[in-house]
Amino acid sequence: ALYLSRSIVEALSGWPLADELGAALHKLEKSLNPRMREFLGTLPQVITTKAGPRAGANRQLSDITRRLFDAVRDRHEIEMSYFSARSNRAKTYRAQPYRITLAQGGVYLIAWVDQYNEFRTFAVDRVQKLSVKDETFRKTRELPADLFASSMGVFWGEPQRVVIEFAARHAPYQIGRAHV
Repeated sequence: ALYLSRSIVEALSGWPLADELGAALHKLEKSLNPRMREFLGTLPQVITTKAGPRAGANRQLSDITRRLFDAVRDRHEIEMSYFSARSNRAKTYRAQPYRITLAQGGVYLIAWVDQYNEFRTFAVDRVQKLSVKDETFRKTRELPADLFASSMGVFWGEPQRVVIEFAARHAPYQIGRAHV
């Protein structure tokens, strides 16, 4: 678990909080006995990880992510200017931040938005301005432990049955990866 955690953090280098997580894992590794450290050193030859595509991090993204992390942890309401891809314009949202998640190479905020009476998923790199409010909130709604278990992306909802047809020559590749 330590090796996999370390390799995931390394794959996320450049993301906000990755340095802090890497430093914590390094401290844990130093406390291990030499035999266990040697074992961890051999794992890259046995198991590899690969991160999804990502853009380089910047100072503003790091600052916003850190402030969102604090707001989620301390249950402070937020107000943000967010570039909505759906409407192709910046919109202002007042929200209750429930969770930050790393998915498909991006950092996302899951927040309850009273205006829409639902949870919304926000790409953190599209937050243009963030204000963490003094007002706190109680978590009155539950999120699933694995938000995206039934999705192909970073959104969730009721699973839908989809049928995809492949040419016969591709069947051997697909059979081994089929999830029903």
